[in-house]
Amino acid sequence: MACSSSNEDQFEYQEEKVLDKESGDEYSMEKFDTLTVVHIDGTQEEILVEDALFYGSEKGTKFIKSGESRLEKEKKL
Repeated sequence: MACSSSNEDQFEYQEEKVLDKESGDEYSMEKFDTLTVVHIDGTQEEILVEDALFYGSEKGTKFIKSGESRLEKEKKL
């Protein structure tokens, strides 16, 4: 259980991105089921939502649901 709380501390959740304070990676959600990861060296890749280190955590779930909601609203415009 202590592991999950330290895992929560590793990430800084912002409105449209998550910052991994240990690696410097930034995660953003620009497509359903996919996160874009920008690494500290500037390279980027897409990963499945469930492959994110914060997937399944309370704050991670809120971030993903918020991103999906935002994408749904943009799709309707």
